[in-house]
Amino acid sequence: MFFGFGKKTRRLELAGTFPEAWRRHLEEGVLYYRLLDPAEQARLRDAAHVLIAEKTWEGCAGQEITDEVKVVIAAQASLLLLGLDDYYFDGLDTILVYPGSFLSAGEDELGRQRSPEMRLGEALEGGPIAVAWWHARWSGRRLGDVNVVVHEFAHRLAEQGDPRTSRPPFVDRSLWKRWDRVMREQRERLAEDDDYGRPTLLDPYGATDQYEFFAVATETFFLRPVEMQRRHPDVYELLAACYRQDPAKRQVPPEVQETARGADEEYSRHAISECTAALRQHPDYLEAYQDRAAHYLSLGERESALRDHESILELVEGEERAEVLFDRAQLLDEMGRTDEAIADLTEAVAVCPDYAAALAQRGELLAERGDLDAAMRDLDEAVKLDKRDDLTRRWRAAVHRRAGRLEQALKDVEKALRLYEHDAAHHVERARIRLAMGQAELALADCDEALRLGDEAEARELRDEVLKAIRRRQ
Repeated sequence: MFFGFGKKTRRLELAGTFPEAWRRHLEEGVLYYRLLDPAEQARLRDAAHVLIAEKTWEGCAGQEITDEVKVVIAAQASLLLLGLDDYYFDGLDTILVYPGSFLSAGEDELGRQRSPEMRLGEALEGGPIAVAWWHARWSGRRLGDVNVVVHEFAHRLAEQGDPRTSRPPFVDRSLWKRWDRVMREQRERLAEDDDYGRPTLLDPYGATDQYEFFAVATETFFLRPVEMQRRHPDVYELLAACYRQDPAKRQVPPEVQETARGADEEYSRHAISECTAALRQHPDYLEAYQDRAAHYLSLGERESALRDHESILELVEGEERAEVLFDRAQLLDEMGRTDEAIADLTEAVAVCPDYAAALAQRGELLAERGDLDAAMRDLDEAVKLDKRDDLTRRWRAAVHRRAGRLEQALKDVEKALRLYEHDAAHHVERARIRLAMGQAELALADCDEALRLGDEAEARELRDEVLKAIRRRQ
């Protein structure tokens, strides 16, 4: 194909010329494409065509560079470009594609050589972007929570802006101060939420530094925009201004949701096989056991996940062992093996006597078993050790409520909500306390908030109970 002189001329010549032979790879390999309106689809095709034509594509470790490889990767990267004019990751010359995860060894922030690490993607500063094809392929076929292509290309986009804050070049100057403040505060909050095991919308990896936060936030912006707009409205608004898109308005048809669910299961199966292959070569590869256990859990295969936890326990000691025991205790509790879970937590506390989370979890399990006095001792000690753990506060509130100490219960659960307002279970517990105190209308408001946050079964059942109490009083 002949192009005119200059990139702009060539890009104009490429507009509207996306080869028909590539459309099948796009329509079958990039599920997100189905969410775009016709104008956005045309823009994505043009942007992907430019990336395919202008970048050098290199296969590594035996990976063949086919039309499918280029189209699927370029199309996902082009999601970031839909609202941007005449920008195509300028300064990026080469895209490296590996068949699977690959070893990477570079320098840390102090210039010291890092130990080799297995990676699914990497954006080398001023250099190429590398991605694992199997992960890029599955990222395209799913909606999911993570997308290696979007993540790595977001890094490259941010690199063109302010390296100190990871602020991309497309952010309007009037938003700079707000951008820096919001992104810093939200990253710090993500780090705290991760430390306390709170459910987070953003991948906790984003707490690593400002660069990872931007990349992770970008993934969530495209993949879970409605939830992000609700949970992190300031971050969503800033990213919408940066990318000049509003993905929360894109509808996800039921057939696309069903296709995504099927791909999610296939992805987990493939990830398990990747981890298993890595463990054959490196039987003490701790991260592979951890990742495989997580994928087993996503498939509901708890016994397999439990075996991986047992393998991990053979490899660790000290504080790390206490943390693994804590994780295994949570899994055992989910499996209904409460006594074994309590035994694991007791061992974790023996290894680390000031392990507040383990004390709190044991207190919760003891309360479930009816031993309220022992539960309160554990929960009181956990609060002394860590006053910012919202779960401990809620669990202690429940014990106070069951013992009839309603004012103390209300004080604890309200502290939990000040620490973390997005946990539906906190609202359900406050509703129970308020109902016991005769404050049915306030209890109803808490049930409604819990439903909004996604706690369907327990909140709905309690809401019916609250409504009955209101009707009886009338």
